[in-house]
Amino acid sequence: MNRTVKLVLLLLAIETSAGAAGAIAWAWRAGVIGEGDLRHQLLPVFLLVFPLIAWGVLAWASRRLAADRPRLAEDHRRHLQGALVFHMLVLALAQGWLIYGYVDAGPPPLDRESFARLAFILMGVALAVRGNFVAKVSPPTGEGAPDAGAWTRSLLRSGWLMTLAGAAMVVCALALPVPALVLLAPLVALALIAIGQAHRRAVQKGAAR
Repeated sequence: MNRTVKLVLLLLAIETSAGAAGAIAWAWRAGVIGEGDLRHQLLPVFLLVFPLIAWGVLAWASRRLAADRPRLAEDHRRHLQGALVFHMLVLALAQGWLIYGYVDAGPPPLDRESFARLAFILMGVALAVRGNFVAKVSPPTGEGAPDAGAWTRSLLRSGWLMTLAGAAMVVCALALPVPALVLLAPLVALALIAIGQAHRRAVQKGAAR
């Protein structure tokens, strides 16, 4: 991981931690912890999820990009770093939007429905773009590198699936009600995990031949 990307991810991890701590401290001093409907009561706990994800991504990315057995190709490394920065920025913006409403700083620039749709569209576009680029990255090299042919064939399939999933997210964000999008989000996450596992199995199977 280059220094700029590492610094950006570190700053975003610190920012999400400080944001969650600040919002919870404000709520504690204002005496609103545990008040309101269930969603409002659980929001302080939910805000802590953002820094946990941010620090987890930073730790994973540091190990993954520093690994040399096998070593990621430079184009793959650049693609992964760009994707990490984009998604972490969206994560920080989502947390900031939630905090803005939680501390009663006034009406947010976007209402809840518009923000949810916009976030879903952004994630869908990012997934589609990533699927297009990930299908073209070079295979890893060095000790433990998978078979280049198996890697390329598997990534082509994975890239197409990611692109289709991203396009479907955009369509769903425009057509479905927001509660349906909330239910759809974990399904998309599970689908991406399944795509990743299928890629690993295909690469291992190709290397074993």
